[in-house]
Amino acid sequence: MATFPRVNILGVGISAVNLPQAVEEIDRWIASRAAQYVNVCAVHTVMECQRDASLRRIVNASGLAMPDGMPLVWLSRMRGHSQVSRVYGPDLMLAVCERSQNTRSRHFFYGGAPGVADLLVRKLKTLYPRLVVAGTHTPPHRPPDAEEDREVLDRINAMAPDIVWVGLGTPKQDYWVARHRPLLDAPVLIAVGAA
Repeated sequence: MATFPRVNILGVGISAVNLPQAVEEIDRWIASRAAQYVNVCAVHTVMECQRDASLRRIVNASGLAMPDGMPLVWLSRMRGHSQVSRVYGPDLMLAVCERSQNTRSRHFFYGGAPGVADLLVRKLKTLYPRLVVAGTHTPPHRPPDAEEDREVLDRINAMAPDIVWVGLGTPKQDYWVARHRPLLDAPVLIAVGAA
């Protein structure tokens, strides 16, 4: 499990972490082939967790629950964690992608409207030419049936990514990473939203 304490915010354990620490932790998970998932949590996530106990359990079981929102940062600092800073989803993605040019970690991008993941990859490759992209997938706007889901998971596993970025919006993406964590070989799944 993660080496960072959690700050209890309305029953949701937000990781007392900053961006450099988060990137280091993700690198450690990849190197050790840990099976972890990350939730990037805004205040919206904390409020959704008030209405949905299953979502709260998912976030609390994550390897990291990133403080993506200044109110979460302020509360963490008020509770004695002065090093905490906002870990904004897009900043996390950029920092991990930049770092992975040297580590050669492989990325898979899941989510978005048709063409969005491919456009994202083109833009990331412009910024980080040595970025290794294993693949992309845009799911249908309806829940996939069991066979479709299995085919996508088999495809992702065959492409051997180290990180699967999931952009489906909260809480859909949070449920997706928790449900698929045991079925994917990638050491890290990140529910990152529209980053």
